[in-house]
Amino acid sequence: MIFLFGVTLFAFILSFVFNPISDGIVSGGDFYQIQYEKNILESLFAWRNYVGQGGFNTIFPAWPYFTIVRWFIERGFSNNQIANGTIVFYIVGSYLSFYIGGLWLFGREKRRQIELSALFYACNNFLMNLFHYSWIYTHHFLIYIILPFFVFSGVSLVRDDGKWKRLLYPIVCILSFPLVNNVAFLIVFYLNLTIVLLVLVPLKEIKLRIGRIAYIYVLPLIVYLPYLVSFVLANTAFVGKIGNTNALGGDVINFIRNTSTHPYYLLQLSSTFYDLKNSWLTGLYMVILAYFIWKGKHRKILWTLTSVFVILILLNVRVGYPVHLLNTLLYTLPFMTLFRSPDKLLLSLPLIYALIIYYSAGRLSRLQKYIIALLIVVIPVKAYAGNIKQSLETVRNNSSYLARIPYEYYDIRSQVNSGYQNTTIISLPYSVVNSLNWSNYTKWNYIGQDILYMLYDKYYITANSYDHPFYETKLSFKDYVSDRKQPGDLIPLIRKYGGQYIIYHRDIHPDSEKDNIRMLTDLEMLVVNGDFQLVTKNDYFYLFEVSPKNISPIVSGVYNLKIRKLNPAHYSISFDINHEDELILRQSFNPEWKLYLRRTSDPIICQTWFPYADGSKECRDGQKFEFAEMLTSVNPEYTQGVHRLVDDYANSWILTEETVRKNFNQAYFSTTPEGQMHLEADLYFRPQSFFYLTYLYHGVIIITVIIISGVRYVKSKRQ
Repeated sequence: MIFLFGVTLFAFILSFVFNPISDGIVSGGDFYQIQYEKNILESLFAWRNYVGQGGFNTIFPAWPYFTIVRWFIERGFSNNQIANGTIVFYIVGSYLSFYIGGLWLFGREKRRQIELSALFYACNNFLMNLFHYSWIYTHHFLIYIILPFFVFSGVSLVRDDGKWKRLLYPIVCILSFPLVNNVAFLIVFYLNLTIVLLVLVPLKEIKLRIGRIAYIYVLPLIVYLPYLVSFVLANTAFVGKIGNTNALGGDVINFIRNTSTHPYYLLQLSSTFYDLKNSWLTGLYMVILAYFIWKGKHRKILWTLTSVFVILILLNVRVGYPVHLLNTLLYTLPFMTLFRSPDKLLLSLPLIYALIIYYSAGRLSRLQKYIIALLIVVIPVKAYAGNIKQSLETVRNNSSYLARIPYEYYDIRSQVNSGYQNTTIISLPYSVVNSLNWSNYTKWNYIGQDILYMLYDKYYITANSYDHPFYETKLSFKDYVSDRKQPGDLIPLIRKYGGQYIIYHRDIHPDSEKDNIRMLTDLEMLVVNGDFQLVTKNDYFYLFEVSPKNISPIVSGVYNLKIRKLNPAHYSISFDINHEDELILRQSFNPEWKLYLRRTSDPIICQTWFPYADGSKECRDGQKFEFAEMLTSVNPEYTQGVHRLVDDYANSWILTEETVRKNFNQAYFSTTPEGQMHLEADLYFRPQSFFYLTYLYHGVIIITVIIISGVRYVKSKRQ
């Protein structure tokens, strides 16, 4: 308890006293601190608006994390306070994960050794350096906390005969569910589990029990099964992109070469992102390691772990000297691009080092343990003594990891969020300087994925992304400028995305600004023609509103259309067709978007309809949750080979009266007084059903474990 209290106090002082982050959002590059309740709720659905075209939601496994964040937001905590709390969460969580998992594996009699090892795992340069970068303030690096608890729990099942451990292991898997939010991190978990087993089994620390080893490898996948099924279904069409070694639009080897590092810095347990070479204290890591190897009595285990440690370092040197030839070959293999970010494989180093401490600390006196504990806390002093705050807030190359969104973007929220709901905001112009999908706002020093979408309820289309984010079909707004289109050609391009508002950014990199003067001129000309209206103009952007005659809803293309959006993965619609028509869903094409016909006796229920200029109507009182969606498949799917890609990104279904009459009975269509065929239907992203099944599945597992545990407890008391 003394160690835990000390670690907790240390974490609070480190975060809130030494590094109080100023008001803002920690973001930059590919990662951003999720800000508003709307964005947090998106983690519950299979379809997510991380770009306006939408895509499969990979962050779903981290929904417990977002639930905690939402709880703090509802109680008035600011983004910067939550960011500081995240630092505390990682330090204390990492300590508890290693400590509790260590007790489970090694036993309470080894508590002091475990405490020392857990202290290192929670207070090392690697973790401290991650606090300088934006992705640890999101869900992405939760694996660091989960990893030791999960690995040690699994290994302990192979080591011991405890029936309670086997019973509770499914709960451990559920607690570790955030591991699967990133395929690379799931692989890293299995890699570390394998490393620990390969070290302990040959050295007879653990007996080789094939059945139990199979259990700890297979059971997590069984627990994750509904989500994994949804992931496979949603991404099968894009598997070629995942395995492509020419990632990020360029040569992956050049990318990896630029992120490689010298073994010396890795031996300091420094992240490749942040250079601590000026801190002589970091060299003590290797001095302490040598001392442990010399002092420890478990010679074979220590040398084996040290060998693994060195191999991992050489792998993390990547394509640098002295193993550049081997690693150059390694990183050209399919799917190795999953590990192009260096920290994914690098996170194994602290766990292996902490195990070396454990196997050495048994022969240390109490005084020696306290000295080592003090050194562990002191070594990363440069990383945390005010350096986290400074690193996040310092502007380097016109970029800072602490984003302060100008109030002008907040001022237009009520305007943009009102009116039509099933329309989009389009962010112009194409202004890529650093990387595709990134924006570059020079006045508030922001470079990275556009975080402005978090402010608004509508889907947010950015010109800096491909029309279809995964197929990478076109960059339509870039092509518009380069092809020298006429102003009138911009109108169908806006309709293509269901645009109602256009934010034209004045605050972009100068290189992009001069390339896009033509687009701004065209927008101003369309205002003169009455096609658009200029709503506001300030130092950061122009806001244009599209005239009603040029607005096309997200679902469109058929007669007498009525739309009710239940959530991002489910639209309830009704419409008429005349011989043959095309229904369009203006979200990224995915084979898992399904069109289900409902009985015409089950119409959309809505109190208030909001009309579009083309006669379409949308419901204004839609709801977020409808768990009956799991039963959507009881309605027949329209499957006559007509679901296709249109407009380089969207979904389309060709519907004909003849096909409907041939494949559906009379209950699924009717005839209007005008002689058209009337249909009721659902547009549904099928993986959403597996998300709901995941909730139920995990709930059943937890309830089953509780019941069995209770029965066993009662029986043991009677005996």
